[in-house]
Amino acid sequence: MKTMKPMTLGHAEMIAVRDGLKATGRQVGDMAVYSVPSRTATGEAHIVTIKAGVAECDCKGYHYRGICAHIAAALLRPRADQAQAMEADRRRKAEEAADRLDAALAYAKDCGFNTASYLEYRGF
Repeated sequence: MKTMKPMTLGHAEMIAVRDGLKATGRQVGDMAVYSVPSRTATGEAHIVTIKAGVAECDCKGYHYRGICAHIAAALLRPRADQAQAMEADRRRKAEEAADRLDAALAYAKDCGFNTASYLEYRGF
C-alpha cells in the first residue's frame, strides 16, 4: 500500500503556481464556485466550492489529504485578480503621466519656452 505524503496549503499553492492552474468561477449567493483544470486528466476540470471559509474539491487528492492544488488555485484567484487590477491601474497612471509630459513638451515648444525650465516649473 502506498502511503500519501501530507500536504500543506503552502505546498498546494506551490504546485498550483508551478503547474499554472487557473481557477475560473464566480460568487453564487454566499458560496464561491470555481472550475480548475485537472492536473492529471487532460481536458477535465474539478469543481471547488468555498463557503463560510471552508473549501472543498471533488478531486481524489482532496478526499485523501483534505487539501489540493485545485483549492489552492481557487484561493489564489482573488489575489491574482487584485494584482491584475493593480497592474492595470499602474499602467493607466503611467500612460496618463506620459500623455501629460507629451502635452507639456508640445506646449513648451509651441510657445518657444526653454523646455527644461518649463518642465521644472510644471513639476516634471
